[in-house]
Amino acid sequence: MREIIPAVKNGDYEIDGDKMIVGEYTLNSDEFENRLNIKEGVTGMALPDNTAVIILDTELNSELIAEGLANDALRFIQDTRKTLGLDVSDRIRLTYTADLAVSGAIEQYRKRIMADALIVEMSPGEAEHFKDIEGYNFGISIEKAQK
Repeated sequence: MREIIPAVKNGDYEIDGDKMIVGEYTLNSDEFENRLNIKEGVTGMALPDNTAVIILDTELNSELIAEGLANDALRFIQDTRKTLGLDVSDRIRLTYTADLAVSGAIEQYRKRIMADALIVEMSPGEAEHFKDIEGYNFGISIEKAQK
């Protein structure tokens, strides 16, 4: 074992079918376990059957941050609609005030936000309802649109 363990740790082995060959030693399948491991500093996990590794890219970039801010803004808009007693099918006009990061995210995801919240008109303006989104100020006013 003193010779096998260091050799395996260094990658000096070969898998041949159900056997492991380490230097001059051959181990049968019941004498070793071949497991997939994630490199240090990488986020992921081996599948339970040890056939593959799933690796997650957890780096935040400006696009992901903007999408998160837009999602939070949309959630606040929807929550405010509900608080105001609007029906889920009511069309609305929305004015908003926001710090630069949030207003940029809103403009980047404008079509989706308008479609999801049934907004017929959306523009910067006065706000009545306010929310802190990831440390940024965001305020909205909602008016039911006439049919």
